[in-house]
Amino acid sequence: MVRYTKGIDRGGFFQKHYQKHFPAWLERVTAGSKTLVEYPIVDTPAGVVYMANQGSIEFHIWTSRRDALDRPDMLVFDLDPPEGPGGFDLVRRAALVLRELVEPLGLPTFAKLTGSKGLHVVAPLDDAAEFDEVGALATRIGALVCRRHPDFLTMEFYKKDRKGRLFVDVMRNAIGATLVAPYSLARPAGCSGCRHRSSGASFLTRR
Repeated sequence: MVRYTKGIDRGGFFQKHYQKHFPAWLERVTAGSKTLVEYPIVDTPAGVVYMANQGSIEFHIWTSRRDALDRPDMLVFDLDPPEGPGGFDLVRRAALVLRELVEPLGLPTFAKLTGSKGLHVVAPLDDAAEFDEVGALATRIGALVCRRHPDFLTMEFYKKDRKGRLFVDVMRNAIGATLVAPYSLARPAGCSGCRHRSSGASFLTRR
């Protein structure tokens, strides 16, 4: 979750661990790859209200559910606009060409606003594959779409190497990686974002 305990205009911080002051009725689960973390489970209206009362504005979720933590049930492409004018036009174009490539595989795609500047292109999965397999598929799709549209798409990680092209980010498909939940509030225009106090934001829900 991203908590703004001093107000939305003062910046926030990521929190992923279950805290000792959380109420006993709030469930928890221990998960992780290299490091195990005890995460809160929020799957009730009361849980969402409690977290909102803790100053939580953004909720970030895994791509898997707690009864199958090692098998994601969604494939995610994160599209953030490059700096400069017309950036979101590139995001829209990228979402459309990804759909053209992914849907013939039998995976319907959906565009979801991230709450910040870009889009997530999401395809539901049947949770039959593990994270390594899903991540490899996402990487192959990303590489292919970039080869087909090298004029405006790239998988170069460093901004200096992108040369104005849009980064096709597939890193949300790794175990422990998260994406903003659909029910999170959008980040206000002009908000400076978060001062990161942990290595990542992780928040599990049954969706």
